[in-house]
Amino acid sequence: IRFLDGFALAFVLFFVSVLLSNFQVIKIIFAFVGIFLFCFAVVLLFLKLFSKKISIIEEIERNLTRTVKGKEFFVGISITVLVWISKLIGFSFFLKSFGFKGGIFEGMFACSFGEITSVLPIHSFAGFGTYETGTVIGLKLFGMEIKEALALSFLLHSAILLTSAFLSFPAYLYLLMVKK
Repeated sequence: IRFLDGFALAFVLFFVSVLLSNFQVIKIIFAFVGIFLFCFAVVLLFLKLFSKKISIIEEIERNLTRTVKGKEFFVGISITVLVWISKLIGFSFFLKSFGFKGGIFEGMFACSFGEITSVLPIHSFAGFGTYETGTVIGLKLFGMEIKEALALSFLLHSAILLTSAFLSFPAYLYLLMVKK
């Protein structure tokens, strides 16, 4: 669910910003969290207003309310937070291998700007452009030049897409065999 992704990413962003202990960064994080919570409230309001008129929205509302209750929610959030942390640490090492001067937490924070574009309602095909824009903003916060940040963010995003394609191909072949 994208809700769990957004919630977990907001948590990881907050956690990393506290570790960076830069007051300006914390203000940015609180702004992101505030925007996320506002968008979530708007989605819930939309679901309440239109759930009787559109059957798919009823289904979304039913699944969302079932998701945010009980032990399953906390297990889901915990696993999602661990996945985000490991993903952002890996991205941070990737950035460092291509010359990023910041530390692990700075890299995690910079990469999270690209990642947050994937949970926004505005997203291009395969995230090209939007992902890079988010990552450039994150890298720029740590003093990297825009040209260098754009090249680095394009490399990172290409690596993510290629890795996803290579890892999903065996699963695709398996599904083709099972379907027959």
